[in-house]
Amino acid sequence: MFKDNFSDFGYFSLTDISPEVPTGDIENTDLVIGASNRGLLLKAPNGTKYRIYSNGSSLSTQATSGEPKVCMETGDLFITNSSNSILFKKPSSGYTQLNVSNSGTISYSSVSSLPTQKILLESGDLEIGQIGKGLILKSSNGTCWKISVTNGGTIETSSLGSCP
Repeated sequence: MFKDNFSDFGYFSLTDISPEVPTGDIENTDLVIGASNRGLLLKAPNGTKYRIYSNGSSLSTQATSGEPKVCMETGDLFITNSSNSILFKKPSSGYTQLNVSNSGTISYSSVSSLPTQKILLESGDLEIGQIGKGLILKSSNGTCWKISVTNGGTIETSSLGSCP
């Protein structure tokens, strides 16, 4: 269960009441991991949990056994609009934005300020708890790409036949 908070600054934030949120889509807004050295937790096929986070200059992964602030127990997380993405707080200032190209190549860009509309996880990690599930982003040509991690912790993409 989670509690939603709307601020006067035009953003929506999640405050944990319990560590589980329902599976869902994020429409027309960005997802922001607001604490440095925190990120998106994904499970590899062998069950190892990896954190995707900003190391300041790019995105990194690290194996972790840490508990998330918010956990989606089942399903994928789908950011439905190709102009939206997920942003990770850098250790210093600013954010690293995860992007996916029309060919499925993952890239990242440095962002100094946050978008007006966003879902903000103010502290902790967001976990997608089911093996084989991940983050789905839509590229500018409308192709949906699932972002996951390999057993060795490498970030990978796979094209979906159709968007969810």
